[in-house]
Amino acid sequence: MIIDRGGTLEAYGLFPDGRVPGAPPELETAPRALDLARMPSGLSGDVKRRFMQRGTSCIAKADATVISCANDVLEIVLADPPIPAAFDPCSFPRPDSSRRERWTRE
Repeated sequence: MIIDRGGTLEAYGLFPDGRVPGAPPELETAPRALDLARMPSGLSGDVKRRFMQRGTSCIAKADATVISCANDVLEIVLADPPIPAAFDPCSFPRPDSSRRERWTRE
């Protein structure tokens, strides 16, 4: 799902996206969300994910760049937002390497 706000876009996957491999079971995670800006070179911004632990939440970010968007297929280069190393205050390790994903609307 994409919300177009003119110069910016918010995008949300319409597929299961809540659990993060390697995350401890007590850690709650929200689905990924994309915050993108229209730039002369295309669409780029952040992929974000909220992590929650005992009432404290941290929002992790990683870079995201749209390669193409046509015919119900979004191609994007992104990394997974990292699991927080600490929650009070929030601190994060570096994100993993970026990869290309294809999100298809069915």
